[in-house]
Amino acid sequence: RIAVLNLTGHPLPLFAGLPRAGAQIINWLSTELPEAEFYSVSVEAEMKDKEPDNFDGLIVSGSEHGVYDSRPWMAPLSNLLLETKQANKLM
Repeated sequence: RIAVLNLTGHPLPLFAGLPRAGAQIINWLSTELPEAEFYSVSVEAEMKDKEPDNFDGLIVSGSEHGVYDSRPWMAPLSNLLLETKQANKLM
């Protein structure tokens, strides 16, 4: 179980019809790792209740936001990354 955290926005209609970053990452990796179960998580909408117990590995996409930008999902994401490291999960 590999969680792909999608940190990119996807402003519509500008990117209508294009896959989000999480979906692109899954498309790239799923052919090379067919035994893995991938799922994408939108950090803007779904950061609540994410715990390292829910996955075996974690991939974090890039973002148009910088580390000094204030986004509501940044603190929960930071906590999740620390918990993932403490749980000795792959990142």
